[in-house]
Amino acid sequence: MTDPSPIPPEIFDHNSAILGRVGSGKSFAARGIVEGWLAAGRRVCIVDPTDVWWGLRANAAGDGPGFPVVVFGGEHADVAIGERSGARLAEIIAERNLPAVVATADMSAGERHRFMSDFLGTLYRKNRLPLHLVLDEADDVAPQNPLPENRRMLGDVERIVRRGRVRGFRVMMITQRSAVLNKNILSQASVLVVLRLPAKQDRDAVEGWVKGQADDAAAAEVLGSLSRLQRGEGWIWAPEEDMLVRRTFPPITTYDSMRTPDHGQAQGLPTGRARPTLSSGELGDLRALIEFASTSDEAAKNSPVAVRAELEAAEQRGYERGAHETRAQLLAPLRDIIDDGLRTFRSLADARDALAHAPHDHSDSLPPQVPSLKEQLSPPIDGGASERTGSVAPAGTAANGALPSSATKMLAALASGMRLTWAQTATVAGLKARGGHFNTGRKALRDGGYIEEQGTSITATDKGIEAAGGRRPIPANRAELLGWWRSALPQTAGRMLHQLYRQNGKWIRKERLAEFLGLAPRGGHWNGAISLLWQNSLIEVKDDQLRLAAELRPREG
Repeated sequence: MTDPSPIPPEIFDHNSAILGRVGSGKSFAARGIVEGWLAAGRRVCIVDPTDVWWGLRANAAGDGPGFPVVVFGGEHADVAIGERSGARLAEIIAERNLPAVVATADMSAGERHRFMSDFLGTLYRKNRLPLHLVLDEADDVAPQNPLPENRRMLGDVERIVRRGRVRGFRVMMITQRSAVLNKNILSQASVLVVLRLPAKQDRDAVEGWVKGQADDAAAAEVLGSLSRLQRGEGWIWAPEEDMLVRRTFPPITTYDSMRTPDHGQAQGLPTGRARPTLSSGELGDLRALIEFASTSDEAAKNSPVAVRAELEAAEQRGYERGAHETRAQLLAPLRDIIDDGLRTFRSLADARDALAHAPHDHSDSLPPQVPSLKEQLSPPIDGGASERTGSVAPAGTAANGALPSSATKMLAALASGMRLTWAQTATVAGLKARGGHFNTGRKALRDGGYIEEQGTSITATDKGIEAAGGRRPIPANRAELLGWWRSALPQTAGRMLHQLYRQNGKWIRKERLAEFLGLAPRGGHWNGAISLLWQNSLIEVKDDQLRLAAELRPREG
């Protein structure tokens, strides 16, 4: 039996989350709650990546006014925005009582995330009065597994949710994908509104919230009902208010702009939308402020100095690319000798650092005897024809030549018997962990019984080690393991790894790391190196800081 009593509005003076699959009525429940805030004159800002909240502007029939909300961005915008508008728009919202919908559906994923990073960071710094911040599709700005370039945005969301209450924030998170909403963010919700969730992984996310917030004894009834709830029916759980009720949410009072059109129909537009409580002159001022923020940034980007610098950088990139191709063609016979010399030098440098930074750990203080990757990925010369000609057969090639080259390279990378992920195996083998070449090699190793998989890690079987030409030496300590990885990575990533080792496991800001390396902390070369280290689980990333993964750090004495 559901409870028809009204929802006490004070429970949403805390952070809250509304969870429910598509079609469960989650958006209507959220819309009804927001309508109550607007009717009470509260400050409200809705982040809308789907462009559906503009319906707040008209009544349910679409022939009269609704609430005086200003729509920024999207198809129904009062004021247009772009990816460079985030900081200025946040300042406007923080300084005024201006109910707002911020629609970002017209932006690409990259543009949206750059906009949200500027918007959320500035809003946190500037806002000081009570503000209901609604994050629709919250998993987009607070994903469980963010890409490196989105960690700043996730950090801003977490800061608002964790510490924003003293600055006036009451955050409502709405998602149909509770399994991929960041658990650190979800755990900060004091109120949970949950509608139908047929997928087990989404119900598991609710169970995780229960363990941190509420009484386990009450969980069985709620969790057991989630797959059977009717549309518009859900639970409201507010442990701090001693509230757990099951109810059917009432119809919304504004225009249903979230309705999915039937076949052969288009989404109708209301005929009587409300205008914001601003004059045309005030709206013009808002547009001017937003446009100035965007055009001034664009002008700076396109100034003669900036254009000339970009042309010079492009010319330099072209020169470097041409030089690289020429070197590859003309100096191929010397490449292995040069690379082996560089790798030996790096190994000696790592040994020196191990002695300097881990004086109490004798096993890590010994000079590492790290064979180069070329030596590790090539079988011993057998004294036959290959020795006389100076050529070496590819490592791991089966007797009948059946294994593809990508498989032999990955098999040789695994020949030490260490457990690696597929991404790590591809990196050590000099491959990209995607595409047909990699997938063909992976399938051959699996089908042939050359590898054994356990969770996300793999190791070579005895058959695989034999096919690779025998077992390679395994790094004996952390310094050797560091040198082993450095020899497998591109130069910039290897230098990063070396400098992070010298930090003794401490966090270091990206800008500081760039200073040590003499690099600029931006651009594809820099970001690509960080992404490669992160994908291979060699570093940890937190906001704008990095540190070495635990298994590579110097041991404490």
